Amino acid sequence: MVERAKVILLSAEGLTDAEISCRVNLHESIVGKWRRRFSEAYETLEGIGVDDPEKLDEAVANVLLDKPRSGAPETYDANQRALIVTMACQNPKDYGFEISHWSLPYLRIAIEEAGFAPGISESSINRILNDVDVRPHKHQYWLHSREKYESPETYNAKIGAINDLYRNVNSESRCTKNSI
Repeated sequence: MVERAKVILLSAEGLTDAEISCRVNLHESIVGKWRRRFSEAYETLEGIGVDDPEKLDEAVANVLLDKPRSGAPETYDANQRALIVTMACQNPKDYGFEISHWSLPYLRIAIEEAGFAPGISESSINRILNDVDVRPHKHQYWLHSREKYESPETYNAKIGAINDLYRNVNSESRCTKNSI
């Protein structure tokens, strides 16, 4: 946003797009885009400056922000993603596979058989697991210790807490104003 503000300020000094481009190290077409956007919003900003000067800074900042982009909608909702992560954190033998660690092909088959994400690809599974830093092929299955059989209540409580954590990972911001 600082570069965009510099474009506007240099434009007010009468510099051309080419001159501004050299000074702020942006392509001329980008300089022209931001000059155009500011020019289109100028009358509105002028009115805000007269009517409510306290809101002018916020209005100028809004003009300098990127316009919203549509992007593709999420293919798998938070619940499906949590179920995929949960399954990846469990032992493949619990799902009838005679393997020691999940691979993406086997995990995809298990997810397909469970029916909660039909048609999911291995690359989608990989992206979902990478988003939460889960690597089932390197997993030591600490969740599947003797405690599973010796103290099922404690074991289930721990599993529930971990699953809640994964379910809430997308709904909570990892950064706060105080941590930045």
